[in-house]
Amino acid sequence: MIRKAVGSDFNDYYRLICELEEQVFEKTSFHELYDRILNHPMYELYVYEENEQVIGIMTLFFSEKLHHNGLTGEILELDIQNGFRGRGIGSEMLKAALTAAEDRHALELELSSSMRRKDAHRFYENSGFRKDHYNFTLPLR
Repeated sequence: MIRKAVGSDFNDYYRLICELEEQVFEKTSFHELYDRILNHPMYELYVYEENEQVIGIMTLFFSEKLHHNGLTGEILELDIQNGFRGRGIGSEMLKAALTAAEDRHALELELSSSMRRKDAHRFYENSGFRKDHYNFTLPLR
């Protein structure tokens, strides 16, 4: 079942973001950020729950862009717990993202994916996403 995340989903969200990024984040600052994002009107956080266990997460962000003359939805994070992938859960999460974007009358739904995530790239392309942008990053810390 997909539902909007709540404050008590913090530990599961934290666990799956750390899994996605393959690193352990400082938990106190992560919790503060989680609470701010959870309550921000331009973000929507979702969890996928099965047998009362959170096994998937997705963060959406909506922003107005002049170069699109309208609202864009962006999937910032999407992760399905190792061992549960390949069962269609990611596709269900993408449908929820599409519904949220349509509900807000967004013009498009976009995402970025690390160059190393080849399986994710195939998944997104098979789900109808086009690879038509480059994403450049300049680390500041």
